[in-house]
Amino acid sequence: MREIALNIRLLSILFVFFTFSGLKCSVPESILDDAFSKAYEVSEENYELTDSLCRFILENTSSRLLTMRTYSILSESNYYFGNLDSARMFSIRSIALTDTNSLVDLKTYGIQLNIYASILSELGETDESINTYYQALKVFKKLDNEYGVSYVLTNLALTYNSLEKYEKALEIFKELEAFFYKNGIAEKGEYLNGYGNVYYYQKDFKNAESMYNKALDYYINCNDPSGISDSYSNLANIALNNGDYEKALELYKKCYSYDLESENTKNLSYTMNNIGILFSKLGEYEKSNIYLKKSCELDSLHGFIKGFLQAKINIAINYNYLNYFDRAKELLDGIENNPMLETFPQILEKFLLTKTTTVFSIGDKDNGFEALNKLIFLKDSINSTKRDSVISKFLADYEVDKLKKENELNSLQISKNNLEIENANIRQLVAVGLILVVIFAMILVLRKNKELEKERKKTDFLIESILPKSIIDEVKEELDFSPRKYIGITVLFIDFENFTEKTELIPIEKLLDELNLIYSKFDDIISDFGCERIKTAGDSYIAVSSLTNEKGIFAKKIVMAALSMIEFLEDRKKEYLLNWDVRIGIDTGNVISGKVGSKRIMFDIFGDPVNTASRMQQICEPMNVNITSRTRIFLSENDFKFVYRGSEPIKGKDKIEMFYVKKK
Repeated sequence: MREIALNIRLLSILFVFFTFSGLKCSVPESILDDAFSKAYEVSEENYELTDSLCRFILENTSSRLLTMRTYSILSESNYYFGNLDSARMFSIRSIALTDTNSLVDLKTYGIQLNIYASILSELGETDESINTYYQALKVFKKLDNEYGVSYVLTNLALTYNSLEKYEKALEIFKELEAFFYKNGIAEKGEYLNGYGNVYYYQKDFKNAESMYNKALDYYINCNDPSGISDSYSNLANIALNNGDYEKALELYKKCYSYDLESENTKNLSYTMNNIGILFSKLGEYEKSNIYLKKSCELDSLHGFIKGFLQAKINIAINYNYLNYFDRAKELLDGIENNPMLETFPQILEKFLLTKTTTVFSIGDKDNGFEALNKLIFLKDSINSTKRDSVISKFLADYEVDKLKKENELNSLQISKNNLEIENANIRQLVAVGLILVVIFAMILVLRKNKELEKERKKTDFLIESILPKSIIDEVKEELDFSPRKYIGITVLFIDFENFTEKTELIPIEKLLDELNLIYSKFDDIISDFGCERIKTAGDSYIAVSSLTNEKGIFAKKIVMAALSMIEFLEDRKKEYLLNWDVRIGIDTGNVISGKVGSKRIMFDIFGDPVNTASRMQQICEPMNVNITSRTRIFLSENDFKFVYRGSEPIKGKDKIEMFYVKKK
């Protein structure tokens, strides 16, 4: 390392000389080659140094081959340090400069395809990643590069493993096993550890442990401290999953000693972070923070942003266990604005959960609710990605009976189509040129146009009475509407108390008149507050705060509407003998809207908030508005009074807190 440092100092002096002397284009190739060699040596140790050396080369070389290889190093270094967007850009540049007819280029090309596939896999573009791995495999097979073939096959298997396609992953490992046997190659450590990982993720810890131990023996025989550390780390993960923290800690301490020997700073940082986590699980929080802080220092020094953020959050968690809430908050505030935090959703989720706990513990409710709100929407967005494809398919296949107005709307549409056909026939007669027919046709056209306009107005009225305003224009133009996702809208669900019992005592005509009167008033109230009625079904009435990506900002409007509905029913009791009580449930979250059925138009919304709002009304007392904590976040005590009701288990979810909300 001392020799590298001295050479780097020499290169730095030369860099300054050539830059400021105006002789940039005259840098000897030997110096550029030396710079390339040093950049390659430190590419996984010092990102800033690697970046500076590579840029020095790129500014001073005219060689396509050296430029291609330099971009390759930049891609590898950025990938290693977690800068995936930059890694992708440099990888594409390197690939673009490759001469695939040149054997000299092919090895770099294969390496770069493998790296590019790994980058795509990290970015979640798994289909393209797999295709690129197969391209890399083809290149290495053409070169008879055994290491390249085994490395790419291992990555392919691990990618299938991450997609939970375990049979395909095992199939590839068996292909790799046959490749080793055919070529007389000893099973390599990377392959054995990868094979073990497939078993590990299937929770087949017995076979996983067997593979990891084989990998460990391989690396011990090769005297490869970095590989030995990887194998011990995998064995430690099994112990951790089995709840044997003492054994896991012992194994990670072995990793630590081999990481020091190999000078693998990334592995060393990862190991110290895991040792810190294990001490925390064992209740030794102060000792845990010693290792976590060392991990932070290494990550910060070498630009390992992901590890740095993880270690910082783990330290804050320990501070919370020690009741040092102010220290935890100060630490979390220090990383909150780190631009890389949002690129790692799982780390961001852990950060928001830790911050929520921390700020609530020190009594900062405003920031606590703000962090909780962000956490809820992050979890919703992660989960909704998995649900969207299922819901979209449901929208295409699901058939339900339609309301009377929908039948009338479709009949009117047929009538409109017939009128348009008749108009077309009339225009054809005009083209014949017969004056009398033209005059007669013009009279008919005028008459039919009036009829068509009348029918259009009726159609518009029916469309506007059935569908939300936000999609009416699309329906009028396309006679259809596509599914849409809305983030953070508030759903209101109303049900009448003792409705079934009352229907047995009231004539059907009277019942329909009552519902029509009440629902019409509800529609007026919803409209007055700028909200949207979705549908009625029997004695149920469903509305939303809006159909935009509002992220909760209109929750206040629909709560005000709900309280006005109750006020209307209370006032009505003073004039009518027949009284109606309702229960109202409200929740906030993400929904999908779309067309239900394929033959007739019906608009509906789907998602967790609809089900939760329904559950809230079911456990609500009559003439009250029962809201969830997810809605409470967006409401202020300056506008409403809240009565905490405890928590309620929701099917398929954890318990959710509830509040009655009332006017001030």
